[in-house]
Amino acid sequence: MRKSLLKNILLIMLLLTSLVFISGQQGCESNTAQKTGIDFSLINRQDTLQAGKVLQAVETFYIGIRVDNYDKKERQIEVCIEDTVLDQYGGIVGSANCQQEYLPAAELIKRQASNSFASNKEELVPGTKEIFFPQQGQYSYQNLPKMNQPFSSNLIIRVRYPEITQATTAIYVPDATQPALTQEPSQIMASLQKSIYPQGDAYNVNLDLTFVKNPYSEIFLQDFVTGNKTYFDVKMASQSLECRTTNGLPVGNTLEIKNTKTIRCSKTVYQGAQRQDYDFVLTMIYGVVLQKEYSFSINTAQEV
Repeated sequence: MRKSLLKNILLIMLLLTSLVFISGQQGCESNTAQKTGIDFSLINRQDTLQAGKVLQAVETFYIGIRVDNYDKKERQIEVCIEDTVLDQYGGIVGSANCQQEYLPAAELIKRQASNSFASNKEELVPGTKEIFFPQQGQYSYQNLPKMNQPFSSNLIIRVRYPEITQATTAIYVPDATQPALTQEPSQIMASLQKSIYPQGDAYNVNLDLTFVKNPYSEIFLQDFVTGNKTYFDVKMASQSLECRTTNGLPVGNTLEIKNTKTIRCSKTVYQGAQRQDYDFVLTMIYGVVLQKEYSFSINTAQEV
């Protein structure tokens, strides 16, 4: 009796252990969180400038930048650099230190599971480009005033690119179902709330659009001069809608978005009581600017 009970207990413990193992393996494989957008970092090489590096007097160096595109579409980017040292001391001189580069799209690659219990998963591999400055020669700092402590400076890197994004859905009239926008990852994400009111032999359709901007990026009109604005167009069944801000001001073909923004777009549709589906398309066109700063210093005490 005791041996039979002991066997049953051991069997139950073995089954529980196997379940925990399998659940843990499946949990690891299902972790598919993916990055979006563009990111960049300094290339760490002996002859390149890195964050925290102390350059010696008249030491020559390059600036290497790795740019990663986590979006599944190609990008045409511009990368610009500058420093906070006066031009008379050399380094990154002037304001024309920019390069235009093509950035390939990210790809989803299928990875084989590590064991028979786990399922296969997809891994997002970013499109990557390595960019080096200057394209000819090398940088160096000279004739800086001699100081007992290293001279502090910052390297500033800006990556900018144009963005065209659309959000689409179907608007059902008359119907209380709330629409869900379909939109690719973007620096400005939109959401939609619908309300419908009968008006004689027609229906008044109100669409409240809320926009949320990525706080870590700056947006501009396509001229890359006018900040916090995007070109804006919204249509329902290929017809333009009348849009106003929460203060009642009309919205034209540009929209200012500093952090978040809510507007109301309206349209009157004439139809019978039977439900109709209307295609809704929101289009935004803007420029994106990403900026990072890296501190470094220059040892001037040994300069001769």
